[in-house]
Amino acid sequence: MKEIYVRGISGSLYVTLILVSLFFDQLAFNLVLFVFSSLAIYEFQKLINHKSFLSIALFVLLVYNLYTLKLNQTLLNGILVTALVGHVALLLWLYQKEKTKLNYPLKSIVSVGYMCLSCFFIIALANTGNAYNPSVVFLFYLLVWNNNSFAYLVGKKIGKTPLFPSISPKKNLGRIFRWTLLFNNHLYHISIFKF
Repeated sequence: MKEIYVRGISGSLYVTLILVSLFFDQLAFNLVLFVFSSLAIYEFQKLINHKSFLSIALFVLLVYNLYTLKLNQTLLNGILVTALVGHVALLLWLYQKEKTKLNYPLKSIVSVGYMCLSCFFIIALANTGNAYNPSVVFLFYLLVWNNNSFAYLVGKKIGKTPLFPSISPKKNLGRIFRWTLLFNNHLYHISIFKF
């Protein structure tokens, strides 16, 4: 029960900071996300025992260039494809029966491809086009928060087959299945509204 309270309080604080900054001002939102993303990259590198400033330096450079150069769509698409390749490679690595040890260059690639580029696209999502569009980011967060919350609350009571015990011992197949159903349900209902 204590875990639900801790998650609820920390989650409420996180949601409040994100939403207030999102609807207050573009710069405030980007600064809050920049700080959260930098912390996430740092924590991820601690998790995989990797010490490198490459991902954070690249993240800073990408965000800086997003504002100063207004990155063109071709470059953004190239970065997006690189991020997707990084995600697919990491997913394939998770499903390997015999895990390959990640050496320093592979940890750097995973850190950049998985964390750095993903964090950059959350910031870039609100800044695409000619105008700041907080509605798109709000819908993105709404989908993720709703489904993660329902998957956690429902999956805590139902579903016992662990997905990846070494990475997240509380995630199970039942949660993923329910998450997918709820995600599609929410996505359908949100798609009715035109933003």
